[in-house]
This record gives sequence, structure tokens and C-alpha cells, in this order.
Amino acid sequence: AETSKLTDWKLTITGQTSGAEKIIEGVGTTLSQSDAIWDGSTTNFPMFQAEVCDVSLTFDGETDTLTTTVTVGAAKVNQGFVLADFETGYLSGWTNFIQSGGNMDFNIKTDATSPQEG
Repeated sequence: AETSKLTDWKLTITGQTSGAEKIIEGVGTTLSQSDAIWDGSTTNFPMFQAEVCDVSLTFDGETDTLTTTVTVGAAKVNQGFVLADFETGYLSGWTNFIQSGGNMDFNIKTDATSPQEG
């Protein structure tokens, strides 16, 4: 896409089934494939599933909206990573997230009533 002036643009992909949303934003006079590469990730959860998605392209200060659909063939597989395990504890460099108001405790405890007894 090409515009006659420098403009802020926003590409929004929304899953018709999941409601997942990916927002890609930028500024320029052109919008090419390299400006808006999508790896299947979301901006707002839940995750996309195999589904049809609505796509809209809007320009700041303009009333025009370009729309289309795209089909996601399969959900993205996130490899993830281990934050902590029973043998070595927390991954170095990782910090705890404690939700305000939540009575959370991150200390390792032994419990004689547990199946493996402490």
C-alpha cells in the first residue's frame, strides 16, 4: 500500500472464533510485506486457533478502512521455557511476579503429608 503523505497506520487481525487480536502499527508513506510480518502471535489473548480472521488496515485521521480476511491453518506452537524446576529452583535472572492483594508465597516447603514426604 502507498499513501500520498506520511501517516500512522494500524493493521488489526482478529480471530472470528477465538477473538484473539494482533495489532501491527507503523508510520510511513508505504506499507509493504516487510513492514507487517506476522508470526501468528497475539497482542491480546487468547491465542489464535485454526480459524478465519478479519483483517483491517486503518490510517490515523482518515475515515477509510481497508478490510479482508485471512485463514489461520493451525494454532502457533510456542516452545516456552522453564522458569523453575524442583531440582534447581528458579532460572537465574528471573524474578517473581506477585499479584497485588494475592497472598502468594514462593518459598520451597517440606510437607510430611505429601506423597514423597519432604
